[in-house]
Amino acid sequence: MDDQIDYGDLAGVDGASAITIMLWYNPDIITGDQDIVAKVSGTTWAVGIVQDTNDVKVYHGNGTISGVTGGGVLAAGVWVHIACVYDGSQADNATRQRIYINGINQTLTFGGTVPATLGDAGTAVFTLMGNSGSGLGFGNGKVELFKVWVGAALTASAVVQEMNSYHWVRSRPTILHSLVDGRDARDYSGNGNHGTLTGATTASGPPQ
Repeated sequence: MDDQIDYGDLAGVDGASAITIMLWYNPDIITGDQDIVAKVSGTTWAVGIVQDTNDVKVYHGNGTISGVTGGGVLAAGVWVHIACVYDGSQADNATRQRIYINGINQTLTFGGTVPATLGDAGTAVFTLMGNSGSGLGFGNGKVELFKVWVGAALTASAVVQEMNSYHWVRSRPTILHSLVDGRDARDYSGNGNHGTLTGATTASGPPQ
């Protein structure tokens, strides 16, 4: 689907020591920085997943890049599965922040030290493809099958299981499971974190 979805102040994200976020993504264009997922207030990021031209980067904390892929993992009009797994209890950048593209762990470049906990963005709205207030561009593409676990850093094998499943495989502690099917952005996790769509349109989905 296109345009933006607001999920409100998603409970538990701020200050979390672990989080897994995944979705299918298909960029319409390859240009500049565009928000895919974000919860940010001013320069403080709880979390941000951003299209960096044809790569993917993650923000946490004070806005320092907490990891960016290389080699051009995105292409206009091509569906890819993105999974960002953060575990602040780990010892170094490479184990604290992982980005999986189509189930494959990427070698990341870091802009600083990945923090031990996510930043506190207060009551800022958790957005998908929207105006997060980050100062970056709106997302310009399509997304489906949006899943978020707060307090859980999924393993590589679990990421692949979830990538290949329309529903969730690991049901707890799922905080958000939104199909984003062009009709609504309901949360099927049971937590009531339903999204508000603006300007959604339907499109052909990812390769399930």
